[in-house]
Amino acid sequence: NDQPLANVSLLIHETGEVTTTDSSGNFLFSDHPIGTYTLITNNQGYGTQQIEVSISQANTTTLDTIKLAPFVFSGKISLGSQQTDHSSISITLSGTGLTEQTNVDGTFNFYAVEQGNYQLQISRAGYQSQAISIAISADSSELGYTINMVPMVGIVSGQVSLNNRVDHSGIEVKLIDTEYSAFTDSTGKWSLSLPLGNFSNGISYNKDFYTQQINAQTITITENGQFTLSPV
Repeated sequence: NDQPLANVSLLIHETGEVTTTDSSGNFLFSDHPIGTYTLITNNQGYGTQQIEVSISQANTTTLDTIKLAPFVFSGKISLGSQQTDHSSISITLSGTGLTEQTNVDGTFNFYAVEQGNYQLQISRAGYQSQAISIAISADSSELGYTINMVPMVGIVSGQVSLNNRVDHSGIEVKLIDTEYSAFTDSTGKWSLSLPLGNFSNGISYNKDFYTQQINAQTITITENGQFTLSPV
């Protein structure tokens, strides 16, 4: 991003002389013998560069700006096949103070990361947090697999009866406009595990030879909570 880098180490290979950049990214080797030398840059989280430098008598040699390429570690996280927006997942690289957010497609990147062993701490509202151990090296700059987030769930339950029947089983209870459904037991009781959130399209009750019933009540699912509907 063209920002100056401080504390970058610079070594003249042939003489072993070392200096570091200041807060503006500037550096200086003074009173150096004339000749041609190899200047080597080194900064954690960035690629190393070797530059040939010619120093002439009674002249100051000024180099063009040296641009170091940051080491990038990347990965991908999914909220599940039913979701199209996988953004706003928070990923922290333990021990570095670095935190990133996923893009819409679930991808993320950490820039200028030092090689070593870390833990990815992953979180998003409505999903279970995860901690994954990783090793970052020059040969391992990608996670290599997709991390799948697991939704937090709560329970919605209720009871349905069939007129003039003792056995109330086999009634399909469906959360309208979703993939979630269940069937009643012989007492007419049913339950569904649902992700956290509000479901406002209602519930339908269906059984062959009976008129469909709709409950338009909004269902609110909270973490480790249970939402109970009145008997129908």
